[in-house]
Amino acid sequence: GFIRDEALANELAAKNFLESGLEKAAEGYMWTARYLYYRWGANRKVEHLEQTYPQLLRLSPKVRDQAVTRQISTETI
Repeated sequence: GFIRDEALANELAAKNFLESGLEKAAEGYMWTARYLYYRWGANRKVEHLEQTYPQLLRLSPKVRDQAVTRQISTETI
């Protein structure tokens, strides 16, 4: 259940940074949110984020998923 909560927290942080004009900060949070929704199995949510925020989700999902996986793996050690 925590993956869903973490995904939502990252999505909301990304939206907050985006509204504040901090697109680079928003990008990292949105990619993390996208990855966590993907891990949770929320494929429609992933598609929604990709359609709604294409400016934040520029790299291919495979490349970004690998990068985020490495980031999360090192954070949990």
